[in-house]
Amino acid sequence: MRDNKPILLLYIGICLNLVLFFVAHYFKMPLLPYHTGTLYVATLLGSGAGILTAAVTFLAISLFCYGQDFLWMGLSGIIISVIVGEQLKKETRITNWLVAAGEVFLLDLFFYIFIVLWKNDSIPYDYAGQRIFMFFYEMGVDEVFSACLAALPVVLLTSLQSVLTAFVAILCTPARWLCASEEASLSKQKSLKRQKQKD
Repeated sequence: MRDNKPILLLYIGICLNLVLFFVAHYFKMPLLPYHTGTLYVATLLGSGAGILTAAVTFLAISLFCYGQDFLWMGLSGIIISVIVGEQLKKETRITNWLVAAGEVFLLDLFFYIFIVLWKNDSIPYDYAGQRIFMFFYEMGVDEVFSACLAALPVVLLTSLQSVLTAFVAILCTPARWLCASEEASLSKQKSLKRQKQKD
C-alpha cells in the first residue's frame, strides 16, 4: 500500500505558505511569510520537496498579487530549500534553527533588495515596505538607501516568523508522520549506498 503522508505534508506546506502570506497581505502586516511551508517541507521531506513547495508558492503569489517580476523571489525559496532544509533535516537543535533564521534573513534580504532595485524602481512591493520607504524618502534619504532601509525590518520579521512557525508546525505534526518521512529518507540513503557498492 502506498504511503500518502509525504504528499499530504507537501499540501500542508504549500497551504501554510499561501494562507499565511495572503492573511499578512490582506491585513497589511510588516512581513512576507512565504517560507514557512517551504522550511517545514524541506526539513521533513528533503530539498526536492521544498523546492516544489517554493515554486508553487511564488507562482501563486506572482499570479494573484505582485506580478511576474516577483517570481525572482522564488530563487530565494529554492536556495533556502537546498541549504537550510538539508541542514535542518540532519539536525533540528535550537541552535540550528537560529542559524537557519540568519541564513533565511541574509538570502531574503539580498533577493528582496535586488528585485526592488532592479525591477520595481526602488519601491517595495509590500504595504509595510512602502510606508517605511516613504518615511525615509520624505526625510531626504536617497531612494536606493530608503529601499534598503525599508527591507531590513520587513525581511527580519519575515525570517524570524518563517523559522519559528515552521518549528512549531513540526512540533505539532504527528510523530508517526515524522517517523514515516525519516524512514523514507533512510531507505533512500540505503538504496543509494547499495548502488555505489554495486558500481
